[in-house]
This record gives sequence, C-alpha cells and structure tokens, in this order.
Amino acid sequence: MQIKPLFAAGILAGSALTPPAQAKEYPRQPIQVVVPYAAGGNLDVTARAIAQPLAEALKGSVVIVNKPGAGGSVASTYVSRAKPDGYTVMITANTELSVTPYITGAPYSMDSFASVGTINTVPMLIEVHPDSKYRQIGELIKAACAQPDTVTMGVAGIGSVNYMALRFLEQATQCRFRMVPYQGSGPAVTALLGNQVDAVIDQVSSSQSYLRTGKLRALAMMSPQRPAGWEDVPTLAESGIEGADMATMAALVTPKDVSEDIRNKLSAALKLALSDARVQENIKALGGIPYTAEHDDFMAEIKPLRALAEKYKAEGRL
Repeated sequence: MQIKPLFAAGILAGSALTPPAQAKEYPRQPIQVVVPYAAGGNLDVTARAIAQPLAEALKGSVVIVNKPGAGGSVASTYVSRAKPDGYTVMITANTELSVTPYITGAPYSMDSFASVGTINTVPMLIEVHPDSKYRQIGELIKAACAQPDTVTMGVAGIGSVNYMALRFLEQATQCRFRMVPYQGSGPAVTALLGNQVDAVIDQVSSSQSYLRTGKLRALAMMSPQRPAGWEDVPTLAESGIEGADMATMAALVTPKDVSEDIRNKLSAALKLALSDARVQENIKALGGIPYTAEHDDFMAEIKPLRALAEKYKAEGRL
C-alpha cells in the first residue's frame, strides 16, 4: 500500500517538468500556427510558406489553423487565452496587437503576447492612377497641405496597417488627407483603378500586378528597404519626407507566459526556417523582404503604433 503514494509522487514529479526540461522535450505534439484571417491572404500564404521548414527545424509537426473575424480579434483572443505551453502560436502583423484592440474593445493587448520573431516585411507604396495629375510624391503632399481634407487617400480599413501609414504620413508632413476607408486592400485598389480616389496606400504584394502592367503608378515607397525589382521607386526619405516609414510586418507570437526557453527554441527554429531557399523565394515572390529578429524585437517595433493608437483613441479618431 505504501507504493501508491510513491507512484503518485512520481507522476507529479514527471508532470511538473521545469522549463528547461520542457524545452528539451519540446515539441511532443503538433504546434498550431493560428492565422487571424481567411485562407489565401498575405498572412495565410506566409504561414504556409514557413510551416514545413519550421516543422523540419523543430523536428516536429506544424498545423495551420485559420480563425478569421473582427479584424484579427477572434484569433488574437483565442491565442491570448491558450495554454502557455508553446503548442499554440500565431502569425500576426503590425496592427492586430497594437491598434485593433482599441477599435474592437477586444479583451487583450500587445502585452498579452510574447514575440518569437519577425518573418518578413512587405513594403508599402503610395500609388496613383496612371492618368493622375500627381507625377511625384511632393506634388501630392503639396496639394494636401494647400487644401486640407480634400485630397482623397484610400486605405484598407480604419485600424489597418495602411490606415496607420496614412496617419504617420500626415504626422510627418503636417498635412491632412481625406481618408477613404475600404473593407480591405482589394476594394481600395479597385477604387483607384476606377479613378474614385486620388491615391491609395497599399502593400507591394497586393498591388504589384497592377503596377507591373501600368494600370497603377507608384509615387513613393514607404520603407527605406526596397524589394528586388523596385529600385526605381523613390523612398519617402529620398523624397525629403522623414519619420513616415511604414511596412507590413509578419511575425510569430505566443501567449505571454510561454517560457523563455521554449520561445528561444521557437525563435532558433524560425531563423533556420527563414534561411531555407524555398521560404526566401516565396517571400520575395510576394514582394516581401525576409527578416529575422530576436524574440523581443517585434514588440519593440510595434510600440510606436500602440502609442499612436492610444493618441487617436483619446481624440476620438479610432
């Protein structure tokens, strides 16, 4: 009869592994990579591009799980409440954690998560219809300064990366555009193709087919880094506009209480996956730039977005 307590104690000792021991045995089951949007979008394609190389680096398996809804809030809420064992992670972009909570009133903040690492950046463009009277970015800015709230700028919804890019541009130039929000990049680009707005801020990935065929024209790159093939598009800094750099970033995050040992293991595996030629080719095909960072860099990168979101929320602009 005395064996039972000893046996029970052995079970408890085995189940209460210390973090280093847990990390050593990790992963022992499939890892869910949660995507906050439907299949086929930029984050979904990126997640699927890294899934197999990430699984190989971890010597485990990775499963993509799409949980769309409420501007990413459905997925973010789910992951923030997941067991912090490293088996539920999320691919996210700049604004899902830093801006969306202020718009949707979601029960999480960026402090509910910890970063594994940044996957890629996709530069953003300010673009116009090929028949537009604005031939250079300086002309567009000059018009917006001369007639505030008159020059129309299409963006992919209030709170999107595109929206925040416009706010950064206005802050840097002290000029105000008349923002026209759409339900995504597709409708915004469609409006520009139909000459319904003066300009649009969009990712290279979703506009490149129109830009390559001359159906749209790029005025400026909103990032100091240009993807291959876009060397002829001036950056904002090259055009004399400082402090308005913006790109869409994709990153892996975990619930905040996942142990540092497990996050370090995930981070190392992500870096190895990003060095895979297949991943680099897929990211570049999307107009992106492969990127690696330490596990806390992504949160540092999006803090300015949170500060701006707090400011706009206080002013009633979100």
